Amino acid sequence: MLDRRARRGNYSLFMGVFATGVIGFGALGVDISYIAMANTQAQAVADAASHAALVAYRSSEARSVEQRAVEGKRAAAFFAEHNEVGLGEPGRLSAVTFGKFNPSNGQFLADAQPYNAARARVERSGSNPLELFLAPVLGLDSADIVQEGITAANPREIMVVVDRSCSMAWPWQSPGYRGVRDSLAVFGQYMVSHQVPRDRLGITSFSDRGDTWDPLRYIDGNEGDILSKWSSWGPCPSPNRPYYAYACNGGTAQARGIDPAVDALRSSGNDLAFKAVIVISDGNPSNSRESRRFLAATDRAWANDIHVWTVGFGENINDGLMRQATKGVGTYYRLPSSDGLEDVMLDIAKSIPVTIAD
Repeated sequence: MLDRRARRGNYSLFMGVFATGVIGFGALGVDISYIAMANTQAQAVADAASHAALVAYRSSEARSVEQRAVEGKRAAAFFAEHNEVGLGEPGRLSAVTFGKFNPSNGQFLADAQPYNAARARVERSGSNPLELFLAPVLGLDSADIVQEGITAANPREIMVVVDRSCSMAWPWQSPGYRGVRDSLAVFGQYMVSHQVPRDRLGITSFSDRGDTWDPLRYIDGNEGDILSKWSSWGPCPSPNRPYYAYACNGGTAQARGIDPAVDALRSSGNDLAFKAVIVISDGNPSNSRESRRFLAATDRAWANDIHVWTVGFGENINDGLMRQATKGVGTYYRLPSSDGLEDVMLDIAKSIPVTIAD
């Protein structure tokens, strides 16, 4: 009995050594979990910051790329400053870079224009590392946290479908074609200055027949041609009918312009693009058959994930029909004359979404 009592101190020594190891591993477990949590938070903040940067860049009213980038970086900084990485401390936004993202290979090319992506880096390192709880027992006082997020914008493919029936060129309606011309110039200018890689634009027209006035083509590399053509909306060849110079023919059949626009968007080969049709008209379809074809054409567009905006001006507009023809996230705009077309087309240009992929 005396011998057994004398050996009890050995177990105490053993348990002391064993407890040190248990505490050490426990410390590592707690702090590893804390580091994992901080990395997850930093990744979320980096993703949110890159998203905010790109959205602010895309929605900026500034004309220069540099100023829009400044506004994007300011938006990213706001998100980084108001979100924790760890407990009680925000992360540091160490970099925001704009460039091109290629979804086919996942590569981001910094500073390459036109920008379609933003990259943000969020850190807890250097003078503001992640302070650990129990690991200092083992000599580990802090850990560095560094995460990056990239947000890219998918391209847009837009066909504008324009009325060229007789009413667009009657002498007392002659401002109609000028309003269309000026609105197309404003729309084209905005799309050129706010493009993302692989954006495309095109124009079809309709009277009682259809015509492709400018085929669907990439903005990048064609900026000058697009701005020149879209600001020169002009007459159809009508040497013997000067009053109808800006009309291709007499009737009104919206489907004749919508169908080729939908065909162009369906065959573009880019399933990632946001696709849209914008229909501009100053009148109703010529008869009930053309009204049905009008709605069928827009139904066909929506069946192929093509959103439809409609714009009607003048006195001879069927509001119910135009609203029915509006599809997806599109909107119907009603104007008394073509005087407000520039503002409407600018509003549509800003509202057509750039789909974002983090």
